[in-house]
Amino acid sequence: MLKFGLAVVASFCVAGCLSPQRAMGGGGNGGSSSGGGASAQTFVYAQGAMQRGPLDLELDFYPGGTSCVAPRPVMVFVHGGGFKGGDRSRGKKTSEAFAAEGFNAFSIDYRLLSDRPQPSGPYRSVASMIAQSGEDQGMSNAVAAAFEDTVSALRFVRSNASNLCSDPNKVVLYGRSAGAITVLNVAYALDDLGIKRPKIRGVLSNAGGGLMDGTVEQGDVPVMLMHGQKDDVVPYADAEAVWAQTQATGTAAHFHSFTNRDHGINAFSLRVGGKPLIDVAIDFAKDAVNGQVFGSIRTTN
Repeated sequence: MLKFGLAVVASFCVAGCLSPQRAMGGGGNGGSSSGGGASAQTFVYAQGAMQRGPLDLELDFYPGGTSCVAPRPVMVFVHGGGFKGGDRSRGKKTSEAFAAEGFNAFSIDYRLLSDRPQPSGPYRSVASMIAQSGEDQGMSNAVAAAFEDTVSALRFVRSNASNLCSDPNKVVLYGRSAGAITVLNVAYALDDLGIKRPKIRGVLSNAGGGLMDGTVEQGDVPVMLMHGQKDDVVPYADAEAVWAQTQATGTAAHFHSFTNRDHGINAFSLRVGGKPLIDVAIDFAKDAVNGQVFGSIRTTN
């Protein structure tokens, strides 16, 4: 039996619309300038069930250009905050950097612990499995809801690909902390939890982990791991465990560790081989969407 590996959370849905619904008021990033040359737009991508009723779930869209010459690759950013805090504005700088390189970037909100989320369908079983590992039911529901909402956001991107000049077959997920835990599980574990995995081309994990044992399989999409060796929030050993799964299955992985860093991996200030980490991440994403990540690389910085 698979062992669920999300005890780390203690330390710290509905289908997407067929046509995009603009959020009233523009949201936290509405009207801000994106690196792609156009202003970010806020959309409602789904509704999430809570104890007190449905919640509109919003994302900010940073287009990778001002005109649609050809469908663009996509990056979906999932923020951190221990499943308790944070919002899509935390993905603004990363989204702008990806948009400047021609990606359509989407930074999403998802239901948090304080929302008292009620996962739907098979995600209720995911919450139950997390609870069985020792987590309280409220946090278990929040983690499962984050998985569900991320899948709903991916469904929105696919459903609105032609409207938003996006290539639904060239999508990567990028997560930070709790968001990284989320994207890793969405990318690799959902099928082991009885849920069809979404079609993506790669995943980037900034200070994440928490995968079940045995979830990375031969032929899975490539992953880029960024982690501080002194991280005491999401332990460095969690990233090592993901790396071990990739190497056991021949899955391409790039692992960039930082010897004197804790949980604060700043992709804009840290460097790998003299190159800004954010540029390394964008290059990995470009290769991933084009199926050009071959073999594994590991660096210590």
